[in-house]
Amino acid sequence: MRERVWAAANVQLDTIAVDCDNTVHTLFGNQIGGRRGYNPKNKGKKSYQPILSLVEMKCLDNAR
Repeated sequence: MRERVWAAANVQLDTIAVDCDNTVHTLFGNQIGGRRGYNPKNKGKKSYQPILSLVEMKCLDNAR
């Protein structure tokens, strides 16, 4: 079904690359949602660990 949706939208992608990475953001004070976990610079402090994703799409060139 995914191929039919992309074909109906007339999108012709050659490749799709998804790059996922996480980072550590140290918290100071009492922010909601912070937990103690892996934090190499400030061991034992609460932090957020968001996951960041980057999507790179390369389209086919039909203008030949």
